[in-house]
Amino acid sequence: FQAEDGIRDVERSRGLGDVYKRQEYFTVPSLANVFSKDGEAQFWSMVNRAGNWDLFLDDLGSEKDSRNFGNYFPIEELLYKRYDLWQQKGVRTHITTNLTGNQISNRYGDRIRDRLREMMVSIVDIGESLRK
Repeated sequence: FQAEDGIRDVERSRGLGDVYKRQEYFTVPSLANVFSKDGEAQFWSMVNRAGNWDLFLDDLGSEKDSRNFGNYFPIEELLYKRYDLWQQKGVRTHITTNLTGNQISNRYGDRIRDRLREMMVSIVDIGESLRK
């Protein structure tokens, strides 16, 4: 999120020792690609490896639209499921994105934006890109 969404209260770190053992990392484009090419079962099989662990989703918003017949958006469904896990068990989801809050609303809807705003701490990196 961008600064317009504000900063939430930061929880104290549990330390890094256990975090590295209990996490999964995916780029969002790769997950959307799995859904498009291999189907819903393979998509959820990959995602469910994270179980109740921390999940890192890199580059939200850069995936191609992977709607199934125009009515099912797996990344949106994943975000809802991760919100529910956070509500019920405090499980964390870490997301990187270049989207602004308004762009998140336009792409995923206001409900997703509200849930991300509630469960995330926004860290905004402004300045020149180091990409070449």
